[in-house]
Amino acid sequence: MKKNSIIFVGAIVIIILAVILINNNNNSIQVGGISDESQEPEVEEKETEMTDQDKDESFKVISNTDRLNRMPQYEEEGKVCKEIAESLERGDCFQKLHDNYLLLSGRTAKNNFYFPYVRGGVWNHILHVPIDENDQLGEMQKEDYFDQYEDKLSTTGNKYQRGLDRIRDFWYVFSALIPRENREELKQLYWTDSGEAYVFALGRLEYNVDEYYMVIPQNFMRYEGVEKFTMLHEYAHMLTMNLNEVDDMEELPDGATENEVWEKGTGHCSTYNTRNRCVKEDSYLYKFYEQFWKDYEDEWMKIDWNSETAYKDFFHKYEERFFNSYQGTSPVEDIADSLAFFFITNSADVEKSPEMKYKKLQFFYQFEEFVELRTAILENLYDLSVKDREFY
Repeated sequence: MKKNSIIFVGAIVIIILAVILINNNNNSIQVGGISDESQEPEVEEKETEMTDQDKDESFKVISNTDRLNRMPQYEEEGKVCKEIAESLERGDCFQKLHDNYLLLSGRTAKNNFYFPYVRGGVWNHILHVPIDENDQLGEMQKEDYFDQYEDKLSTTGNKYQRGLDRIRDFWYVFSALIPRENREELKQLYWTDSGEAYVFALGRLEYNVDEYYMVIPQNFMRYEGVEKFTMLHEYAHMLTMNLNEVDDMEELPDGATENEVWEKGTGHCSTYNTRNRCVKEDSYLYKFYEQFWKDYEDEWMKIDWNSETAYKDFFHKYEERFFNSYQGTSPVEDIADSLAFFFITNSADVEKSPEMKYKKLQFFYQFEEFVELRTAILENLYDLSVKDREFY
């Protein structure tokens, strides 16, 4: 098992959920963002078939339970939204509905500057579950760390059942919210021992760079309403860092220094270098970068990420541009958080707000595909809640 290596981009660290590249024997993960696996994960054996997507007694999804019997009113108000034909107006109708009944909020903390996954550490994959051609979860496949892993949070002594249950919890909600045609590249879900870090992650498979896997940490206890924003943030990475958006450059050998990573990337990239990936000129990310990051690009590139105060000082200088202190760690994280906020914020609130952080949300309204996707996600959230008679 190799130690995590911090990746420097733009002369300094860029973090895809904090840009860390974690080399895990066969896999590497960039926390919360796009990473590559060095080869196809080895599978020790298969067991525990998981094809039933219906909720049962062991299902641990916890939503905003309807203790006040508001579901009938919620359902009736949602029927009005479904009658609206225009996409933006329809999406805003569902957004207002969810804002009144659900936990529909993003992260807004601006006092957290300690991201443990930035400092390094070791992540260990325990198991993963593939997503099959029918959009169902397949059979569990063990990873190298499976036999060593002890689930200290299990109440049954079974080392893997809680992981399988949490993967199913996550997939039940995620697959219901995100239209299938907009996530077909996601092929695997990993249960990973991330130590004390509570961080979801999105990875890209080296043996098929068009496909992705999602990492779910071992300390994920259950789905709750607040997890929607985390799901949308990770999904936003898939939308903004796929191969339609970035070009892969030649990989550097293991052990390359941060300066070598940056210098090689800079020499091959005329737009914006996210480590060894060059952002395409017509990509969402490059347009976002040009509009919102160019004026303080040099300051951001000079941040000493080993310092306890350098990023904190940078953030406080430009605090009004961000919803939270994590968002300012890189353009990659900024666009992911901005897109997640775009999905859950009413367009009227965006339009009337002069702050830069809302201008970033307004950026996405120029793309009809994002407007349509936002409406679909918000409507799917309504449909799932009504179907299960629970507020997700």
